[in-house]
Amino acid sequence: MNRKPIPGVLLKTAFVGYLIVLTVLLLMDEPKRLVIPPTFLEQFAHFISFFLLAWLAMAARWPVPNWGVFVLLILYAMATELLQGLVGWRSCEWRDWVQDVLGIGAAFGGWWLFVMINSVAEASATADKPPQQGN
Repeated sequence: MNRKPIPGVLLKTAFVGYLIVLTVLLLMDEPKRLVIPPTFLEQFAHFISFFLLAWLAMAARWPVPNWGVFVLLILYAMATELLQGLVGWRSCEWRDWVQDVLGIGAAFGGWWLFVMINSVAEASATADKPPQQGN
């Protein structure tokens, strides 16, 4: 199975774009009016948002070790919560920050599993190919 990888510049652009949109949504008054109708998903908005952010960060393959990306995302989550406490129309909540961290952790765990499964599949695909003879 030959899949073309998505170019790194496209993934980095998607990450930065999503980071900007997420920051605006986290700091604006009543972002749920723009994004999702009030449903049970509203309870998991922070988890889902930070899961997607972390997955994009891992897919973009920044020139930083994975633990560095993890720490930077945790610091970003903390900063946005603190900023929400400074604007008059939002509030800083521990529950939201915990959801942010859990979303980041779930994405990193899912990414690790994705990479492991991919590497096993690639190894088995190359093992199944007959050796090529030299010319």
